[in-house]
Amino acid sequence: MNRLLCALYIFFSLSHAFSYDNEGMGGQAYYDRETLRNIVKEAFTLQTLDVFDKYIFSRGEVFGGPCDLYAQVYIGQDKISNEEEKCYRGKSSLSDPIYGLGGKLRTKYVLDFCNEVVSNQKVFNSIYKKLKGSSKKGTLNNIYNSFYKHKAKSKVLKLLENNLINSDKKSIDLAKEQFLTVCLTEGWQLL
Repeated sequence: MNRLLCALYIFFSLSHAFSYDNEGMGGQAYYDRETLRNIVKEAFTLQTLDVFDKYIFSRGEVFGGPCDLYAQVYIGQDKISNEEEKCYRGKSSLSDPIYGLGGKLRTKYVLDFCNEVVSNQKVFNSIYKKLKGSSKKGTLNNIYNSFYKHKAKSKVLKLLENNLINSDKKSIDLAKEQFLTVCLTEGWQLL
């Protein structure tokens, strides 16, 4: 009986893990919130992580990556020593999907994240200092590579490069547009 229960548990766990919402990118699999957080953490600044946690990391039910109640170490009554281990919705966070799901809700939270990063001058200035290249094209390549570090160049990069030719905008304003455009693409979120 225990073997049957184990087998059923594994079957339902795996079927849930590999069932994707087909609204986004033809039903492809997405990185979970922890992997996305690592991309943002490596590429940008700590201020960016605060915005990321607010819109994406706290949404395990959409972005995947169930939490582990036993990994939470409290300092005092409400403070967790490692924010990456926080179960934002308590015990219900345990049933979050393993992988992220596509769809409108995911798109909305990514849009909110990208917009706040660009509109918050303090946050974006910290990113701009880190990613500013020796030319407008250099800055664009740094922004693009921050999101798509291990992926091939896409059509988005070509389109943004073509826009540089006729642009007379200030470097930081152009960088904001480029950051927002690349941030809103789904490609950097796909497995």
